[in-house]
Amino acid sequence: MRAKGLSGELRVGYQRAATLGAWSLEPSPPNGAIVTATIEDADEFWMDHEPKSLYLALGPSWWIWKHAELRGNQIHVTGTPETKER
Repeated sequence: MRAKGLSGELRVGYQRAATLGAWSLEPSPPNGAIVTATIEDADEFWMDHEPKSLYLALGPSWWIWKHAELRGNQIHVTGTPETKER
């Protein structure tokens, strides 16, 4: 699955660790995806904590992965995202 969007967040629990700008999602076999995103704002304290969750805004919904790994400007996730209305 491929997707693009304009906003998202990295969170630690309910705390926002980073605000994301434009992003793109590309599949990463066997069961993952890589998100390339612009980090517009980051809270250094929360960025140093784990586990991070990835929230991507897509239409009226959030796509949510409970475990996300940040590597440079790429975020690696596995599995199928949960969806939740924004």
